[in-house]
Amino acid sequence: MSKLKITSVGHATHLIEMDGDIVLTDPNFSKKVLFAKRLKEPGIRPENLPPLTLVAITHAHYSHLDFFSFKYIPLSVPVVAPRGLGKLLQKFLRNPILEIAPGDAHTVGGLKVYAVPVKHHGFRLSGLRYRAAAGFVFEKNGRTVFFPGDTAYGGHLKKIASLHKIDVALLPIGSYAPAFFMKRRHMNPSEALDASLDLKAGTMIPYHYGVFHLSKEDPEAPIEWMRNILKEKSYPHVKILDIGENLLLEN
Repeated sequence: MSKLKITSVGHATHLIEMDGDIVLTDPNFSKKVLFAKRLKEPGIRPENLPPLTLVAITHAHYSHLDFFSFKYIPLSVPVVAPRGLGKLLQKFLRNPILEIAPGDAHTVGGLKVYAVPVKHHGFRLSGLRYRAAAGFVFEKNGRTVFFPGDTAYGGHLKKIASLHKIDVALLPIGSYAPAFFMKRRHMNPSEALDASLDLKAGTMIPYHYGVFHLSKEDPEAPIEWMRNILKEKSYPHVKILDIGENLLLEN
């Protein structure tokens, strides 16, 4: 029997357990991101993390690449990142670094990791360097999970669906205001639902809300918008996970 379990840790951090292999996405356990204080505690205490197969970093924004959180991650755990981010990671981490460009793949343990394109750019304070960004499709025993980190809505999603059968799509729904600026970088809840349909995802789990106040909308506004849409129209494939909650899929 194949087992897939996804736990919401908060913001973009998830534990993805696929038949014994465990991925931690964009780990952030810190009390703040720059000047934004953490509003909700992580769904799992970092010292209680299970043995990890892999850490996935999608881009260099501070809320997605938090070097302080790596003190809880053993140095033996490899870190997969978009090509172009390795030089930054190697300055601060002694973990093995695996850079993958969109279109490429790498195998870690029994897990196949595909890098896929996103409509987003990462950077640190300068804004000029370390702009590489990528999403990932994790595959094992015929089951797949898509995790983009951050992305705007666009045609790249249908292209991903043409290359991968997506069982679970983790999709960001926050940091959409002001729209004139954010629309090229992030999705709002309505666009995320459209994205899940473009991806032909069997299950969609929204994230990127409620933990840090990083844009103009209220941190809880994205999930309130999502819940209102779900009241008006049925999207049975959407599963909202509270922080600390998990979804178990078995077949």
